[in-house]
Amino acid sequence: MKTLNLILSNVIENPDQPKFQRVSSTSRLLKTSVLDAHGGTRYLVLSGFKKREEDGKIFWVADVDTSEKLQDMTLARDLLADKMLAIEQQKTLEQEKSKIERVQHEQRAKIAMRQYQEDRETWHQNREKTPVTDSIATPFRDREESTSVPPNFPMFDGPPGELDEGSDEEGSNEEGVGQVLEEGVGQVLEEGVGQV
Repeated sequence: MKTLNLILSNVIENPDQPKFQRVSSTSRLLKTSVLDAHGGTRYLVLSGFKKREEDGKIFWVADVDTSEKLQDMTLARDLLADKMLAIEQQKTLEQEKSKIERVQHEQRAKIAMRQYQEDRETWHQNREKTPVTDSIATPFRDREESTSVPPNFPMFDGPPGELDEGSDEEGSNEEGVGQVLEEGVGQVLEEGVGQV
């Protein structure tokens, strides 16, 4: 847009000088900034330029041989200038908005950090006032001690839930175990001797 605005301004401000009324199509600035830009060629034509071939070369020549055409070009230049101004203002607004959002983000981050530090200090203060006790392990330890198996628990010789006969009598458990051991050892010895 800036290049197109400059081309139009040169023609409007110097209507009697032919050098400002023609631009070579091989100009890199014209090609990249106007001809290859979206809508650039169309706006150049609507502003009063026409493509002409001179000595085997292509030029864009301003057709301002009348005051009406010059006024049309001036209007086109002013509209282009207004559009450029609107774009610049939009960019400025976006930059200001981005700056405000960045400041707000930094403020929120500072508030969050300050709140975190205050919460941490409060937690440490409360911990110093009420020290942590082993409140979780104690009940389990007490329960384990209260449910420990006594040393003289009766032996079982049958299905679960049935006590051996005579297990209520004192010492019957120890005698039964001794008898079973004697019979078992004797049987093993007899079988071993018989095999030899």
